[in-house]
Amino acid sequence: MQINKTRTNQKVSFLNTTFRVKTGRTQGDWVSLWGDYNFTEKGKDISLPFQFTARVTDGKIADSRIYYDRLYPLQIFGYKVTAPENQ
Repeated sequence: MQINKTRTNQKVSFLNTTFRVKTGRTQGDWVSLWGDYNFTEKGKDISLPFQFTARVTDGKIADSRIYYDRLYPLQIFGYKVTAPENQ
């Protein structure tokens, strides 16, 4: 990725847990991570918390979701959210 060429001091720290869902639509073996992705970009230090959950089938990730606040780093770089004009 080109964006990684502009980032320095990249570090990921996390805690993980595994669990098994025995019945239902989400049945299977799962792993969850709660972590922080820290880096410096354009002279600004960013700490981006995230949560990642994946279902593992035959030792491979079969399904996954990652959650993080996309707005936070944009605000650090000066982006603003504006409401759409009334139509």
